[in-house]
Amino acid sequence: MRYWLSDILFLFAYYVVRYRRSVTHNNLSRAYPELGESRRKELEKAYYRHMCDLLIEGIHNLYARPQNIMKHYRFVNREVVNRYYEQGQSIVLMSSHYNNWEYMITSLNFQVMHHGVGVGKPLQDKSVASYITRRRGRFGTEIVDQTNVRQVMDFYHQHHVPVPDLEQHGLPVISLGNVADQVPHLVRHGLSAPVHSRAGKPEPFL
Repeated sequence: MRYWLSDILFLFAYYVVRYRRSVTHNNLSRAYPELGESRRKELEKAYYRHMCDLLIEGIHNLYARPQNIMKHYRFVNREVVNRYYEQGQSIVLMSSHYNNWEYMITSLNFQVMHHGVGVGKPLQDKSVASYITRRRGRFGTEIVDQTNVRQVMDFYHQHHVPVPDLEQHGLPVISLGNVADQVPHLVRHGLSAPVHSRAGKPEPFL
């Protein structure tokens, strides 16, 4: 993994283009008013470095082999998920919109026993979207547009059939989504449901 490319990209994005610097600065000032300016500046730079890492990893993910992906992202307690497969149960896996979720999408079908279905928002450029979808799903994960996910899930619920070309990955299905609080002040749209933390204990989330 060439993280030196990310270091170069950080210098360009932060110092040359100054990509959304004022927005980031204002957000950090509102979120952490108790911190000094120097500390907020450290967080600001750390954020941009993290963002550049994600971009480089996202490109790497389009071409990486399974063993390379596993060096960066792996399930440490996959037995928690696999036992539901053995019971014939589909599950919904929700991850926070943090760090590299692209690795999770690409690797679902070779890390767990379920057939993976990743749900996402379509890109405006159809040709680019088609290419990225093919690369994300090259190991068997099915990529579904958020506008027709209900129809896809209904199909799997009604037709208990194996997935083509993936005989070892029939139903049940694991559906992946990202939890991202993009508009935190709209609490009336909040969702409360029992979820499992890494420790396996049910916890509510909003």
